[in-house]
Amino acid sequence: MKIKNNIVTICLLMVSVVGFAQQESHFTQFMYNKMFLNPAFASARDVPTLTGIYRNQWIGFDGAPKSMLLSFDSPFFSKRVGFGLSIANETKGTLNRTLARLAYSYAVIRTDDMALRIGLNGSLHYFQNKPNDPAVFVRDPGDPSVVAANVTKGNVGAGIYFDYQNFYLGASLPSILKNTIGVNTFSSLTALESQHIYLMTGILIPLSKSVVLRPSAIAKIVKNTPFDFDANLSVMFNQRLSVGVSYRHEDSVDLTAFLQISKKLGLGLGYDFTTSALSTTNSGSIEVLLRYDFGIAKDGIKDGAKNGNDLSNPRFFF
Repeated sequence: MKIKNNIVTICLLMVSVVGFAQQESHFTQFMYNKMFLNPAFASARDVPTLTGIYRNQWIGFDGAPKSMLLSFDSPFFSKRVGFGLSIANETKGTLNRTLARLAYSYAVIRTDDMALRIGLNGSLHYFQNKPNDPAVFVRDPGDPSVVAANVTKGNVGAGIYFDYQNFYLGASLPSILKNTIGVNTFSSLTALESQHIYLMTGILIPLSKSVVLRPSAIAKIVKNTPFDFDANLSVMFNQRLSVGVSYRHEDSVDLTAFLQISKKLGLGLGYDFTTSALSTTNSGSIEVLLRYDFGIAKDGIKDGAKNGNDLSNPRFFF
């Protein structure tokens, strides 16, 4: 099993170093983590929010990806303006990637029922590859894809986010520049940052006073790679507990749950059942999310708090 894991790890390394086909961290609980991918979402909930996520992918698989994210966003100056900061780290095999991304959003349209926001972001990306780490087994040290690298690059991005009552729709390109992040001196291959286009949508469908259906989806478009999407269907009970199931295209079936522990604190959990060819080498993936809101809006608009007594506004749950 260890030999098989090492072989697959090196295959993952080769794809990552040469093609960088999947450079952006991807989380199962995307519906609670939209600002990381779309800067226009910053402050869309009208309340300062701190979100943390930990993801352990492909449990039992040597060198499998592990991702951590900490983000904060808040209205600034007025409810039309929002700022946000995300810091993420991901390790997979011999690769380590750290990202810091600052987001700005402005609501060009804003009413009690509707908002249209545009957003910009600037980011710093640090890429590190350590194939010479003594703890790492490299099956073929002469493989030209396995090269050491330490690269820091800046990038910019943009997005748009629209919500109307129970519905939202967004599109974003968080990294516009195709920076060179590695040159293989053995084969003259060049690794570039890939442009990732994200499309996201969701809606709340009330079934009764205490039960709400919440379908949501996100699609990722990257040149020269297969089309990728996640679709989630959750049921929310009494505006406190959501349970659901997701499908990730040709990758996994996921279980999700989110509990609004209090008016300010929420806890999310996700577990992925791998359906790809890697299913025989791992025990699935786990993800834990914590979200804390620093305050409750007095007017009850967008953050879901009406006079500080409940979470009735649907935008609170986006």
